Amino acid sequence: MKQKFIDVKAAFLSESGFMHFYKKRYIKAIRCLEYVIKNESKTDQKAVTHSILGQSYLEANNTEKALIHLSTAYEMYQKEDATFSEKTEQEDFKALVAA
Repeated sequence: MKQKFIDVKAAFLSESGFMHFYKKRYIKAIRCLEYVIKNESKTDQKAVTHSILGQSYLEANNTEKALIHLSTAYEMYQKEDATFSEKTEQEDFKALVAA
């Protein structure tokens, strides 16, 4: 059986990138998240990473790169949504709104 190893640096930079984004340090977020996109193979969080990266580029006034990453995130979310039932999506939405 082939083992899959976690890129520890990518995991650390992912968390750091999200933190920088929420603290409105968009250039630092971009640096961290660009590494993550290039080096992390986990697909379950890539859509979120592309989304935050796109929003960071938007805040940094780089609309061209923002559009690329936000479009990629949208496409990935669309693929993920196809695998969930409508009921599950509604429950998730209700939980998100209630939070």
